[in-house]
Amino acid sequence: MNLGFKHMNNILFVIVCYKEKYWETKTFSDLIHSYKVGKTTSPLSIFIIDNTDIEGWNIDGKPVDLSNIRIDYINLKNPGISVAYNKAFEYAVKNFFQWIVFLDQDTTLPSETFQVYKHAALMNNIYLPIKVPLIYYSEGELLSPSKYINYKYRALSINKNVPKINLKNVSCINTGLMIYTDFFLKNDKYDETLRLDFCDHDFIERSKRHIKEIEILPLEFYQ
Repeated sequence: MNLGFKHMNNILFVIVCYKEKYWETKTFSDLIHSYKVGKTTSPLSIFIIDNTDIEGWNIDGKPVDLSNIRIDYINLKNPGISVAYNKAFEYAVKNFFQWIVFLDQDTTLPSETFQVYKHAALMNNIYLPIKVPLIYYSEGELLSPSKYINYKYRALSINKNVPKINLKNVSCINTGLMIYTDFFLKNDKYDETLRLDFCDHDFIERSKRHIKEIEILPLEFYQ
């Protein structure tokens, strides 16, 4: 289904926060840094979804938008991560974004992050509508993608010289997922009955009805 005219290289970065002001998060800081060091004229669009449900919570003191960076913010008061991602999809459609990138608040991103996602969008390979970075635990073990069989995870051996992997018995976590907007809808969005646990694996598992492979981006994140 075509959701309307979309500009090439049009990416929406989505950061979901909880009990932390978004501009103080590691992820936000690293994303802004990667954008600045890239010295690009392409705009950076960030949609902040704040799931903080504390009485009286506010974001007083938020920074003014930087040059060529658009930041939109919404507080959903924690209806669950699946609802947050589906809300991000609605925002993306309304604003004609072609790709969505999901990030959480506490991931360390390398300085080439923006440029890698930008290049992936520019290549516009919609036949691999899900693209993922390699995500490691802080001690160095690969976290995602991983072997995923009978709801159990095992470390996966990745050949970094091969830009895609077969999805059979493989899954990924939400962090860093780059999803083609039309495919997000084709895959029936996120299951909102799953507030947190397994919502990422459920989305990937359902995607196997439509695709056999995902693209591995030359990015390494740490959690």
